[in-house]
Amino acid sequence: MGSLILEGEALFKSASLFYGHGTECAYDEALYIVLSITGNLPLVDNTVFGRVVDEATQRRIHILFQQRIEEKLPAAYLLGEAWFAGLPFFVDESVLVPRSPFAELIADGFAPWVEKSKTKTILDLCTGSGCIGTACAVQFPEAEVDISDISKTALRVANKNIVRHGLESRVNVIESDLYVGLRDKQYDFGLCR
Repeated sequence: MGSLILEGEALFKSASLFYGHGTECAYDEALYIVLSITGNLPLVDNTVFGRVVDEATQRRIHILFQQRIEEKLPAAYLLGEAWFAGLPFFVDESVLVPRSPFAELIADGFAPWVEKSKTKTILDLCTGSGCIGTACAVQFPEAEVDISDISKTALRVANKNIVRHGLESRVNVIESDLYVGLRDKQYDFGLCR
């Protein structure tokens, strides 16, 4: 598996690709593709790098390498998945690839600024994929979360992620142009991408 990652890195470097959609360099991008396709995300054991990858999986990885170079699409769009705050999220071209410094804040429960036990309502405005609101719902298991966006296609993606993480009972999807559909609501805190 390690040789596939190095091969992808070399290909990506020679193609002068742009990074920043969840990865920072050619190596990280190749690593992300290989680990995703081989089912090794999240990475829990470095011994996977020494494993042999079967021919069918190698072909699939090579096809993705080539697509990444030719189509210049971020790996997350090619894979249909991005990771945010330690959680996998479905993504497509109708939403931004999740990446935000909010991931670390969410993981820390927004400490010391937010008291977790007193947080009952959260708003994720302009939600896109729903990654911020969904991650907040995971981190704040007693809170109800509203995620809102003007885009129906983005809300379809967000809803897939809510279902994926089993949060349908606590995360509400609201189609709204900023605060227009939220006028009568109040939140303990809100986030906007």
